[in-house]
Amino acid sequence: MRAGLRPLLLERRPALCTLTTAVAAGGFRLQQDDEEDLALARESVELFLNFAEVTGQRDHDPAVRQPGYLWVTSTEEGAERQRHLVERQRTWGLEDVDLLTGGEARAAFPFLGPDVVQARFRAGDGLIDPKALTLGLAAGACSAGASVLTGCGVSASPPAEDVPLDHGFAFQLLDPASPVALARFTPFWRRVWQRGAGHWFLQAGQYTMTPDRRPLIGPTDVPGLFVNTGYSGHGVMNSPAGARRIVDLITGTSTPEAGADPFRLDRSFDRLPEVGLL
Repeated sequence: MRAGLRPLLLERRPALCTLTTAVAAGGFRLQQDDEEDLALARESVELFLNFAEVTGQRDHDPAVRQPGYLWVTSTEEGAERQRHLVERQRTWGLEDVDLLTGGEARAAFPFLGPDVVQARFRAGDGLIDPKALTLGLAAGACSAGASVLTGCGVSASPPAEDVPLDHGFAFQLLDPASPVALARFTPFWRRVWQRGAGHWFLQAGQYTMTPDRRPLIGPTDVPGLFVNTGYSGHGVMNSPAGARRIVDLITGTSTPEAGADPFRLDRSFDRLPEVGLL
């Protein structure tokens, strides 16, 4: 509305935020793997931290918590990737990521196990309530003149909502004999396994993935149709900033040069390196 638009939000389900967003972990971080995603995350985090002021409503609080994000690795290859990433992040202006040796990491976080050889940590990263975030954004928009219509499907293709479960997934994470067991990094999980105290609930959902794990933001070949999607698991964290970008494109406030927009739909989808792996 601030841009002179009157949005109409169409939701196929009976209520907003009742599919994957409602069960998202709600993590946000500036420890991104590329500079373009960092710009999106930085702008979105500013919105989270000033949510009531930006949305003009106080009924929905995203409950921002900033305990920090800790990434650990148990291999020298992983440690090398971490070092290169932190070096790049600093060239992007993100200078508050701490790179810790295994000993430093265990001193700061005593729950870590001896297999951890290195860690990176940023204290300003954290968590939000994704459902409150969604409803707060909708409430703020509606109070300014937007409209929401639920129970309104716009496609004849049935979505794949009932995703098959991998019932062995929990065992892969909890069984200390597994090569991807959580006990490799935190001995607490070995005790959970030994005591038989692991109670879990499995639920599967969809990620909208792109080959380079960057979103699709911009116009399509259909005149007047713009998309803001494909966040590859980072939608809660980065899509608020993406929404602002799409508004700028619609209104003509932003007119990037041909080929200069990293999120355009006709870009070359070169896969990014897996720098965040353990």
